[in-house]
Amino acid sequence: MKLNQILNRILFILALLTIVGSNLHDFYRERKIKPTEEQLLAILPNAASFSPETGEPPRYEGHSSPGEKLVGAAYLTNHIPPRVVGYVDTIDLLVGMDKEGTITGVELLRDKESPAYMKMLKDEDFLNRFVGLKIQDGLEDVDAVTGATISAEAIIKDIRTSSNLIAQKIFEIETVSEATEPSPIKNFFQTKVYLIVGVLAFGLFAFFFRKLKYGRQISLGLGLIFLGFYLQTPLTMDHLVNLLDLHLPSLANPILLILLLFVLLTGLFFGNIYCSCLCPFGALMDFLSRLFPSRMKVSSHLWKNYGRIRFYLLFAIIVLCFGAGLKAFASLEPYPYLFSLNAVSFIWIYIALIVIFSVVLPRFWCRVFCPTGALLTLLSSLRRRKDFLDEN
Repeated sequence: MKLNQILNRILFILALLTIVGSNLHDFYRERKIKPTEEQLLAILPNAASFSPETGEPPRYEGHSSPGEKLVGAAYLTNHIPPRVVGYVDTIDLLVGMDKEGTITGVELLRDKESPAYMKMLKDEDFLNRFVGLKIQDGLEDVDAVTGATISAEAIIKDIRTSSNLIAQKIFEIETVSEATEPSPIKNFFQTKVYLIVGVLAFGLFAFFFRKLKYGRQISLGLGLIFLGFYLQTPLTMDHLVNLLDLHLPSLANPILLILLLFVLLTGLFFGNIYCSCLCPFGALMDFLSRLFPSRMKVSSHLWKNYGRIRFYLLFAIIVLCFGAGLKAFASLEPYPYLFSLNAVSFIWIYIALIVIFSVVLPRFWCRVFCPTGALLTLLSSLRRRKDFLDEN
């Protein structure tokens, strides 16, 4: 057996062990977040001391001084039902409310949302929009942020439902009755869901009828327009890491759920349809290479050698995310920032460099660096009997 084959097998086994070990560790360890004293004081500044989390609904009671009168309460929204899911998973928020029902502060403690979307909320100073509002008014003045609507609406709902319960049970304040939320099943009967189903179905058609003239190009164009710029839902390493972390999107986010199920099922039974016919970033690279054709040629042998880099990068990301708990490394891909049109200057430079290289060398990012593509290739290889690890 060649040295490369042995190395591939060792890395593959280590990656699997890291993922399994991380999930077992999380399963046996209570994953509740406990805020610090500084965080409690920051979101309820009129309190001088706090009791431990107690009662039903659970809260940290704030007092003017130890043993003195109650001035407000701080509470973790995730510890108060119902469970509210954002774009990917629940969002852990620490909220402060005084005894008159006024929101005094909101702090984000943990989330699994796409970094590009959470950056939009941060740039808009979204959490500070709640400060000074009275829960009796229903938080009607808080609007979602365009481009990160699902995450923003989840935060609004989470703060409103938990704050209503605290106001009613702890401070005996009458609050505005909440409108009945539509059933999650109804989320599937919306235009965007029909749209993504149509795009994915055409991608499947283009994959099976590859000889059809312009079929693949049309499918990639649909992926670029709808999956990329309109729905802003390109498949990313963030999504796949959350999936490996055993967090499947809920019915509250049917678009991402449908996309992930499509990619997993088609990858296992038919092959890597997403990268071939649907990936919006790959489509953009193809379009630019056609617009600015390059005469630079790279042999298939070199492409194969360079292609190993993305698998080593995938291994590094898995170890960092699951072994070291540094989930931010799953957000290294450029295209979520590109399609959301929201990035800091050095990210735009990073995107520009990748685009330039991909024009000179067609699908440079996809062939050499894309960890998502590497993972989907591994997935599709499971349907074949020949050993993928020996091929790469």
